[in-house]
Amino acid sequence: LAVNLRSRLAAHVDDYIFEEVVLESWFNTGGTLQITYDVKRNLVPAFAPTNTYTSNKKPLPKLIEACKLLNLDYEVARHLSSL
Repeated sequence: LAVNLRSRLAAHVDDYIFEEVVLESWFNTGGTLQITYDVKRNLVPAFAPTNTYTSNKKPLPKLIEACKLLNLDYEVARHLSSL
């Protein structure tokens, strides 16, 4: 029950923060570093599975991917946006 609740809560938090913060904001370098720190150091450990059986699934996939994209080099990001 707790594992199911944790995964559902993580999915809702992932969706909400991604839609309401990431998609609605323009990030400068400091903001990018801050959201990456908050996601990787605070949110991911809070929603990480407690056992090794379910540890192959990342708890916040949208936010983790958003952090990767936000931290891309400017030229790489520009090239990707033109594809």
